[in-house]
Amino acid sequence: VQTLSSNVNSLEKTVESLRVERVKVEGMVSVYSSCKSLFGRQGVQSYVLETALSDLGERIDSYLNDLSAGHLSLGVSAVSEKKAGGFSEKMSFNPMVRKKDGSMVKRKYRQLSGGQQRRMSLAVALAFSDFACSRLGLLPNVLILDEVLQFLDGEGRKRVLNIINGLQRESVMLVSHDSELAGAFDVVDTVVLENDISSVEVG
Repeated sequence: VQTLSSNVNSLEKTVESLRVERVKVEGMVSVYSSCKSLFGRQGVQSYVLETALSDLGERIDSYLNDLSAGHLSLGVSAVSEKKAGGFSEKMSFNPMVRKKDGSMVKRKYRQLSGGQQRRMSLAVALAFSDFACSRLGLLPNVLILDEVLQFLDGEGRKRVLNIINGLQRESVMLVSHDSELAGAFDVVDTVVLENDISSVEVG
């Protein structure tokens, strides 16, 4: 009985020791799993994408604030999708419109007016341009904009022109069918179409 009792005590100590060791191992496994998630392929890509999207979103909202007097915002986020053999992450854009009571509500892009869509598109394009330039350490000297004033009212056009004049570019080329804008630019070249033949009148 004494021998068995001694063996039982010894086994109980061994079990307790193993239980403590198991807790340590489980903690290490948890840390390892977290590290694998954070620093593995998916984790690093997610971190890089989320950091980049945060920067891009701030740039977009800055332009939108100037273009719409704070009436428009665009939420930018990453959306993960499982695919065969891996995963993919895409950018999600969620337009927001300010109501009369001051609150912001989500809208689908197709629910926006033509002017609102134009402001959103221009803000995204300019923000992407700034973002790419800052990440690559470049400053392009020419920016080409095609029909960015379409669907905009007088106030909207004024805001766009103010932004264009404030851009850090040596030259900004804007294509437009609106002849009333001629006075807003240093040089105006006119494309004339007659009998299916185009010619350029250099300003």
